[in-house]
Amino acid sequence: MSFEQVLFIIVSLILLASALGAVFARRIMHSALLAVAAFTGVGGIYAILGSHFLAVAQVLIYIGAVAIVLLFAVMLSQQREISGSNPVRKQKLWKNWVTWAAFGVGLVMVLYFTVNLATPTASQEIPLIHTEPATSLEGLSELLFREYLVPFELVSLLLLLVVIGAVVIARKENDPQ
Repeated sequence: MSFEQVLFIIVSLILLASALGAVFARRIMHSALLAVAAFTGVGGIYAILGSHFLAVAQVLIYIGAVAIVLLFAVMLSQQREISGSNPVRKQKLWKNWVTWAAFGVGLVMVLYFTVNLATPTASQEIPLIHTEPATSLEGLSELLFREYLVPFELVSLLLLLVVIGAVVIARKENDPQ
């Protein structure tokens, strides 16, 4: 194994541990800090894979902006009880067999399709969209705004719907009506 492979495995394990910690932490502040660690891990993976622009963008946008806003929102919220304030932790997901069954089915499907798509038979040929990786900013923008424009716009629409849903949920909780 090369040094890059070992480094990739280490950063991936740190990323996985911090992402799971962000979901299952007892305190919301710990969840926010572990989310920052997960964002840092994603930036590290981008750097290891040679996409330095994405690594810098990840650090600047997610750690520099999103995570700081998240931390300020947690600190400035008027919760009397910060201890045990993570709503995911209160749901007791480990007792909900439907959740775990859905997770297991999803995991098996992802592993099945990953193995089948990653190991072609002799008669199959892997269709390549691009022969060279987009390492430059021009190549990345070419891919993002020409070939992957529809998924890019769908993700932006999904994020917009998430923001609208968060506003509606927050409004219902604060309105006495």
